[in-house]
Amino acid sequence: MANDDIVPFLKRFSKSRLFTLSFNAGICFLTIMIGSVDEVAPLVSIFFLVCYTMVNFACFLLDWLGSPNWRPTWKYYGKVTSLAGVLVCFSLMIMISWYYAIVSVVLAMGLYGYIDKRTKEWDWGDGLEGMWAERARDALLKLDKYKTNVKNWRPKYLVLGSVDEKGEISN
Repeated sequence: MANDDIVPFLKRFSKSRLFTLSFNAGICFLTIMIGSVDEVAPLVSIFFLVCYTMVNFACFLLDWLGSPNWRPTWKYYGKVTSLAGVLVCFSLMIMISWYYAIVSVVLAMGLYGYIDKRTKEWDWGDGLEGMWAERARDALLKLDKYKTNVKNWRPKYLVLGSVDEKGEISN
């Protein structure tokens, strides 16, 4: 994310490894200074669970939308597995600490909203466009299942030609 310039304040981390290492060491030092692992463990666990929840949700969406580049090879995988993973991770977050869960979900949604707003100038595709394309594809595939009745038969035209540099059609 620092090299892609998605989040501007992370840009300084891509320039200097020493700065990045010292920043991480500072975070570790502050965590150690809290003095009790019991105070830090729920927060770390919930951040990991947020990550797993988002991965499971992304897998569910890729499977649900029928993305052509999504080909899971695990024989027990299914949409239900991913959705169950989302629900289990979210339930565990609530059981560990509901207020840390709310704060971490709000932070994750805020980060997603910021990145989504910031990256509008790059065309990386849109999830909603994928959903609409998937619905159109499904509708077209359903049309192929039905036999054409004589009463509503329409001629199907096939035109072959080429377009020259002026934009005129030539046969």
